[in-house]
Amino acid sequence: EVQRSGTVQSAEPGALVIGSAESSVTVRYTSPERLFRIAPASAPLRAGDLVQVRVEGGRAAAVLRLPPGLEQGGNRAR
Repeated sequence: EVQRSGTVQSAEPGALVIGSAESSVTVRYTSPERLFRIAPASAPLRAGDLVQVRVEGGRAAAVLRLPPGLEQGGNRAR
């Protein structure tokens, strides 16, 4: 489940402020290993991969393979 998208307004160890035109939210974290970057896929998708689908105008616009260890619909490690 995507809770917030926007731009990083400030960043310091353990906290990010993410904002959009409507509002902003402070995200606190304890482990930098939980931060990820998007990069081109090195292998095709396969059965069992956990993905996030971006939908625009009722059509799938993008598919993002999520890192192993995330629960479906959440952001907590198993």
